[in-house]
Amino acid sequence: SQGFVKLFSGSGEQRRYALIICSQAAEVTPAVVQPYIQQIRAGVSPRHPPNERVAALATLARLADESPGLVANRIDPLLETAAESDSRIRSNALGVAAIVARTHPDAVLDLRGVAAESLSAEQAGERINAAELLYRLAHQRPDELANDGIKTRLRRAEENDLEELVRNYAEMALVELR
Repeated sequence: SQGFVKLFSGSGEQRRYALIICSQAAEVTPAVVQPYIQQIRAGVSPRHPPNERVAALATLARLADESPGLVANRIDPLLETAAESDSRIRSNALGVAAIVARTHPDAVLDLRGVAAESLSAEQAGERINAAELLYRLAHQRPDELANDGIKTRLRRAEENDLEELVRNYAEMALVELR
């Protein structure tokens, strides 16, 4: 515990190590890093280098899988990060949001526009995470996805995307919206 406190309050390099260690520890026992959720959330800030942000998002994904309410609480850093221009960061943020949307869809509703845009991204992982998020939202809150623009993008993804997962999530989202 003392080691994490020192690493998180240290230099950029030390903070990066703390995020990497947290990410690895969260793979095995997410509860171990829960006390550092504030520092992990801070790691997604645009003032940090992309690699640190990706590590922080990976940790948030593991925490969200184990304790979605913990991540859904104070979701603003994630919402800001999802609109990022770096596709790795945007993809990971959408992935975390998709996990949170399973049980707390209202927390990530504001990402539906970003997710719809990401359906046409170059990176397959980003398209998959966006499609999954839209499916989760369509399943939980179909009234919030009734927008024709979102339906049109989902139809395009269902018909034209090269990734089977994207097509499947888009199809399931459209079924939910019907």
